Amino acid sequence: PRLLPLLIVLLPLTFAGCASSSDSTPPITDTGEQPQYRYDDPRCTVAELRAIRAATKAVVGTDRPTQELIDRLHFSITHRSNDMWFVAVYQYDRGQQPGGFTGVQMDGDFTVQRLVGGD
Repeated sequence: PRLLPLLIVLLPLTFAGCASSSDSTPPITDTGEQPQYRYDDPRCTVAELRAIRAATKAVVGTDRPTQELIDRLHFSITHRSNDMWFVAVYQYDRGQQPGGFTGVQMDGDFTVQRLVGGD
């Protein structure tokens, strides 16, 4: 809820993150808005995967999440320019219902600048 106003402001100013390939599976989507990606999503560029890993570490506190946690995490990636990234990290419970999300804002070197939300 607290993150929604920030997302509404940032999303129109950004462009979609991961590039897709024709043979990959479609991304999981959240109500048809921003596509969601996985921790090791093959559709992501090297930079996008770095952003996902930095966001994961910021949210869960480790750069070595368990496989169980990796299976529950989904990411929406947006970036306005090369010097700012914003990643929304979602956790899904076993029934594939969103269990909340946290926004992670990073600079171009993937250094976390701030966390927003955190349900």
